[in-house]
Amino acid sequence: MKLGELVNRSNTTNIQPGMRKSTGDAGGQSQFRERAQDLETVLSVITKINNSLVLSDVLALVIDHAIRITNSERGFLMLENGDGKLQYIVGHDKHGKKIHPENFEISRSIVDDVFSTGESVCVENALNDERFEQRQSIMNLELETIMCAALKTHDLTLGVIYVDSRYIHSIRRDETLRMFDILAGQAAIAI
Repeated sequence: MKLGELVNRSNTTNIQPGMRKSTGDAGGQSQFRERAQDLETVLSVITKINNSLVLSDVLALVIDHAIRITNSERGFLMLENGDGKLQYIVGHDKHGKKIHPENFEISRSIVDDVFSTGESVCVENALNDERFEQRQSIMNLELETIMCAALKTHDLTLGVIYVDSRYIHSIRRDETLRMFDILAGQAAIAI
């Protein structure tokens, strides 16, 4: 049975004492289903990562699901090359098509910040965010929504996973960033 089916069944049958079942909370139910779907996706990715022996397939899978979970236009995974610099490994657009290295353009400053600090970043409305007004790559690429997370195992940072969009879209910031971080952690473990 899928996680979503379990969630829906528990919503209709397991009402705790002192709680009333709400019939008019369509927004809450929709949001709950989205969370369950995101969780089901992450669990599916973890299972596939654990069952795959081909690293390139695992990384492509992680990128595709990171794009879907964050509703982004494209995503990239970069790894440290041994000299302390990040190197392009894989990139896909929202349709799962590979983005070739010659078309690899990102906000390098955000990627470098995340790689050096190990702290994830979620930026909505980047073109109007004062923190990023001096960052030329954001202006040139007309980026609006950016998420980036470090690929870490214990104290070692291996690289970053990065997604972006040229449009502003509302995201459940904390929940989406948490799911994004889980995907990054699983990619780091696979690597």
